[in-house]
Amino acid sequence: MIYVSCFLVSVFFAYLAQKSRDKKVMILFSVISILVPSILGGLRANGVGIDTLVYGQQHCMRALRSPDFLTFNKASGTDLGYNIICYSVMKTFGHENWFYFVCMLITISCTYVGAYRHKDKIPLYVTMFVFYFMFYNRSLNVIRQFLSASIIFMNFDKLEKKEYGKFSLWILFASLFHRSAFMVFGVGLAMHMVMTSDEVQKKAWLKFAILISVAVMLAFTRRIMRTALSFVPFLAAKYDVYFDNQYNETGGSTLILLITFGTLLMMLLYRKGAAYTLSGPAEAKSNIEFYKFNLIFCIIFQLAVRFMLNRFLLYSQVFNVFATAALSRFVKEKYLRVITNMILIAVMIFYWWWHYVVKKDSGTWPYVSIL
Repeated sequence: MIYVSCFLVSVFFAYLAQKSRDKKVMILFSVISILVPSILGGLRANGVGIDTLVYGQQHCMRALRSPDFLTFNKASGTDLGYNIICYSVMKTFGHENWFYFVCMLITISCTYVGAYRHKDKIPLYVTMFVFYFMFYNRSLNVIRQFLSASIIFMNFDKLEKKEYGKFSLWILFASLFHRSAFMVFGVGLAMHMVMTSDEVQKKAWLKFAILISVAVMLAFTRRIMRTALSFVPFLAAKYDVYFDNQYNETGGSTLILLITFGTLLMMLLYRKGAAYTLSGPAEAKSNIEFYKFNLIFCIIFQLAVRFMLNRFLLYSQVFNVFATAALSRFVKEKYLRVITNMILIAVMIFYWWWHYVVKKDSGTWPYVSIL
């Protein structure tokens, strides 16, 4: 299988990059690790990923025919950052596959850098392994949103260090590629500020009250979001339809729900190991509370909206990659680590096979190349 082969090659070079003590060699291995899945994404035929027929081929041809960027940007109906990439690539190379390659290069590079910044806590190659099997195929389809998600993933350490100003600026930049990145303001940013505050840390009942409040709010997700969107016209025009009662988006929710629940269960069973692995720098030891809350949030949200609206959970799900990749490091016993790693590998492969091969979600199976 071309997907699995490229995943494993990329993970292998990520492993070599982390183990290398020579900076130049490390950079070389990292470049190879990033290029392999990026080239795979670039060489795909139109139709590998449903979005390629709309935000890919049609969009690229419109850019190629446009006399200037302003004309293209006005007629495109998509976000500025995405349009800049599309217009620049098409005017330079003249073929949409170069555009697919550049988009995947940005997505994989940002994800890799985010994983690298956490390599002292979570092995770089394990984080990339989890990302590939859970989200690579989806990124071939949800092109624009994954550009935003990867940029935010890359700067997740800013959130962990409570550098909220810097993190907010990166969210604003990510929103240039997909407006849904604004939701991180209301979800990820606010969630972290609340759950890591000293007041919440000292009072267990307050954490419980917050969870109950979130559960109640999520039970009325559609109504709340439609009302909130009504105050932001440029978002309402694009996303209001997703909160219609007739709208349904599956996206492998049941399996993601089970993986999320399993990660949360491991974190609760091995709290000390989880805190050590995920807490980050000394000034952000309470980050573990954010991870747990984010996992619970994903579970409640999916149950509350009956497995719908998965695109609005994308950012939270991508944050959870760190927690899932760190599972084996929660435990001290070597034999438990080996067992946990084996289970993790088996679950990731099964998820990828069932979700993308059997269910053919995201329209990326089978792979068809332009060559």
